[in-house]
Amino acid sequence: MAGGEPKGRARLPTPGQALFLYALAFVLLYFVWLPLQRRDLVLGLLAAEWGGLFGLVALFAWVTRRSLSGLLRIVRPPPRCLAGAALVGLSAWAAVAVLSEWLSPVPKEVIEQLRRSLIPTDGSRGLLATLALVALTPAICEEALFRGPILRGLRARASSAAAAALTGLLFGVFHVELSRILPTALLGVLLSLVALESGSILPAMLAHFLNNASLVGLAFFRVDERVAEVGATASVLIFVAAALLTAFGLLLVHSGGARAKL
Repeated sequence: MAGGEPKGRARLPTPGQALFLYALAFVLLYFVWLPLQRRDLVLGLLAAEWGGLFGLVALFAWVTRRSLSGLLRIVRPPPRCLAGAALVGLSAWAAVAVLSEWLSPVPKEVIEQLRRSLIPTDGSRGLLATLALVALTPAICEEALFRGPILRGLRARASSAAAAALTGLLFGVFHVELSRILPTALLGVLLSLVALESGSILPAMLAHFLNNASLVGLAFFRVDERVAEVGATASVLIFVAAALLTAFGLLLVHSGGARAKL
């Protein structure tokens, strides 16, 4: 097992530890990081991600005398798992976006406000810097907490499906804004399944990065505005195609993970 962890489930986090870490991260987010983000968005985001999420996981590993790589399951996944995760990351956002629009449409003013905050209209932050801030950083830090000790801790007492569903729900609620809970919860379930089926956190990080990078690219070039204007028939076709690609990606991850266990 990676990181020198003993075999078996003795060194898995407990469900209690998983929920305690989540509660602590949420309290810090609400009372420390969100106020800081209102004063300085970039500094607040970086502090919340690297200090409030990744730092919390590193502290937990140090206090409980676990190796960080073992806690996160940083192991080299089979190429098939990486290919499947990449497909999930490149397609799931479209299926999730269409489904969320059908079930709980996000107000246009909220979308525009989010675009202006993440992609300044004055060009003060370019595409690469935005990708590092909004795609790469969350892919590492959010996955470290949610697909690390939280998912593994819940999986210690629950089935893979139940652990993935609960972790996804916690992931959605953590994003605070009501309009973002559904899409982020759905994404969280998919990322949890990727992590569990592959046996490594790295494919989930890859899928998370590609998901966020796709959304950043659409917003940066304002393609999302044209996509939002497609008709009902086109929306159905987009959803079906994206859902099928996502399902195929999950199948690749599952088959790759199963082969690695042989």
